[in-house]
Amino acid sequence: MNVFDVDKRRQHSRWLTSLAEELMLRVANNNRSIAGWSAFILHTLIVVIVYYLLLWTNSKLGFLIGLLLWLSFVLQHLYFDGCWGVKSERRIWQVKDWYGPWTALFNFLHKIGMPATKPYHNVFFILFTIMLSVLAIERYISFYR
Repeated sequence: MNVFDVDKRRQHSRWLTSLAEELMLRVANNNRSIAGWSAFILHTLIVVIVYYLLLWTNSKLGFLIGLLLWLSFVLQHLYFDGCWGVKSERRIWQVKDWYGPWTALFNFLHKIGMPATKPYHNVFFILFTIMLSVLAIERYISFYR
């Protein structure tokens, strides 16, 4: 069994988003709106905490925890071909045009002429990841000089 096989990764992604959908719907008494917003808030809160640990904490341990969690995010994005949190939110809300916190930016860019395609969106994600990588390296160097 090759866990890096595209079909296996899709199967794992569907299983994980299905589990998230089931759990959030159970918590929200099958109200898709509440379940979706709850998933979005939980997802955003986790990401914000990790970014805080990575970029602003003064603790070496906090920084290392943030770094490890952020690296796990990057690996998960590569493995699942995107954010499974956003995919779960899409599944709960049963929509295709949701990009998590990036939705407002992408909607604006689509209105001014940027195509609404995955390759264009990926450019933003890659640039954001590069920017965070540079900042994380700078923080790592400042902690361990």
